[in-house]
Amino acid sequence: MLNSLDHAAAWQSPNGRQIREARPTALRDRAIMITLVDTGLRASELCALKRVNYNDKSGQLSIKQGKGKKDRVVYTSESARKALW
Repeated sequence: MLNSLDHAAAWQSPNGRQIREARPTALRDRAIMITLVDTGLRASELCALKRVNYNDKSGQLSIKQGKGKKDRVVYTSESARKALW
């Protein structure tokens, strides 16, 4: 699934060549997917994150006002930390 983020869907040019372009947002999208799967965040929680909510040394993400308006803390794995930074 992560490999599919690197390129846009292939299409055929007028001269019959198969074109597959790299996506400029591939690194960002990869970081998003790894973080969602790794931490179990909801999409709305991910969208509400700010830089100050992340501690890059411990991999801690502070979720503010998550489901039920509750705050919580989740931790990222080493692979998510690499994708994020």
